[in-house]
Amino acid sequence: MPPSLLEVERTIAKLKGHKAPGVCRIIPEMLKYGGEGTARWLHHVISVAWDSGEAPSDWKKALLVPVLKKGDTTKLDNYRGISLLSIAGKVYALLLQTRLEKWAETILSETQSGFRAGRGCTDAIFCLKLLYERALRKQKPVYTCFIDLSKAYDSADRQLAWQILRSRGAPTKVVDLIQDLHEGTTCAMHADHRHPDSWFDVATGFKQGDVNAPLLFNIYIDTVVRAFEPLVRHLGITWQYKLDGNLRECKNPTASNMSWIFMYADDIALVAETQEALQEALAIIDRVFIQWGMHINIRKTQILCLQSGTQTGDSSEQFWLRGQPLEQVQMFKYLGSICSADMSMQPEIASRLSRAGGAYHKLSRLKVWKDKNISVKIKVILYKVIVQSTLLYGCETWAVTNEDIRKLEVFQMRCLRRILGISLLERIPNAVTRAQCDIPEVANLIRYRRLRYLGHVARMGDTRLPLQFMFGTISGTGTRGRPMKSWNDYVRDDLEAIGLPYNWRRKCKNRDEWRAAIKVLLDVPSP
Repeated sequence: MPPSLLEVERTIAKLKGHKAPGVCRIIPEMLKYGGEGTARWLHHVISVAWDSGEAPSDWKKALLVPVLKKGDTTKLDNYRGISLLSIAGKVYALLLQTRLEKWAETILSETQSGFRAGRGCTDAIFCLKLLYERALRKQKPVYTCFIDLSKAYDSADRQLAWQILRSRGAPTKVVDLIQDLHEGTTCAMHADHRHPDSWFDVATGFKQGDVNAPLLFNIYIDTVVRAFEPLVRHLGITWQYKLDGNLRECKNPTASNMSWIFMYADDIALVAETQEALQEALAIIDRVFIQWGMHINIRKTQILCLQSGTQTGDSSEQFWLRGQPLEQVQMFKYLGSICSADMSMQPEIASRLSRAGGAYHKLSRLKVWKDKNISVKIKVILYKVIVQSTLLYGCETWAVTNEDIRKLEVFQMRCLRRILGISLLERIPNAVTRAQCDIPEVANLIRYRRLRYLGHVARMGDTRLPLQFMFGTISGTGTRGRPMKSWNDYVRDDLEAIGLPYNWRRKCKNRDEWRAAIKVLLDVPSP
């Protein structure tokens, strides 16, 4: 059925403000604050498009703005084209998305964490790091290939995509309307779009900037992965688990699983226990991707060999794809978090400090910290939102030492003193400085986020990978001596710190109750 007026009004309310308009020059605020008359007008237009199966031509046009990603400004490959689409068309697309995503959740693989409700980068990072952690404890090597797909969204075959949606049971009317939105699509550079000759047709890939593009791509690549899964799944890594709520190392597992791929949209990590297995899987996957119109970017695809005890990843081992060698690295930035060959946290901490320092100094160059017209309260908010969030990105998955935390705390205190205009020579205690800014110690912030994520994982269904990994293990012989502290070990310490070493899982089931229990870590004591 076509969307109701109430549904259109609710969708308009979801629009984010301060967004650039498309070719129709309608900005979000015009719809959000246009009143009932505007909503009724848009509802009428959407209803006509819904019934006729043909969207207005302006909803199929995109204005391209080139944005430099990084590197040489003279190389076109270093630019990403940002598409400005019709805002009214975005409301139409959002209505289609709500109807499609409910069905999509029933067919997408558990290994896909990208652009799905209740999932995110943290889940994918967590699973990969815990796999490394478990393997390191049992002296098992892990070979990982981080696959980069060339222009993944732009290379998808549209006609094949519509066939996939229909064959897998997507709502027929929704598929027809999405297909119509992709027919007759045109683009022009924003600078010269007024010239009729500047417009060109776009016949492949999903519409960039369209709210449905990530979901459509997820379904597309999920189908591709299922095509080669029977051929390569057995080449992955087997691990065991027991969902008993015990955070200590799993001794008597009751179930097993096999990991061979982790995905966040088009960011793919392929894992295997041997060099030969990974090499074989790569060859198969590359062949299938080509059959589906997608290509692995050999230049950007990299190999990471986890060094575990006596069975280390030999840097002399070479991996090949289509007769070309793949680069082997000692560390790789996966979804913004650094994975290293020896599971050391030092590269990650160094990266966080560098990026947070860059964020702080950008604001410093704008004279934000020294501006007397900006209150300390606003400066602290800016620090939390821009600097601290960068500093602690992904800390939910960290297994950090006291020395790592000390480095982060030193950085935070340096920032807070500058915000308050305090010199080290004044010898003001750190506790006083933190109290003035109402910011907890870094150690407590990490504990809070780690425990908050623990609650999120504990509330997951039994089929979810993060939950299984949290209570999982890998068969093998442990290392001699005391092993490196794992994420589970640190979480147990965190639970001890808030007085919940035993009944934590029961409290986790109630989100509000769990948040209240761990909020004590955010309290800033008076000096």
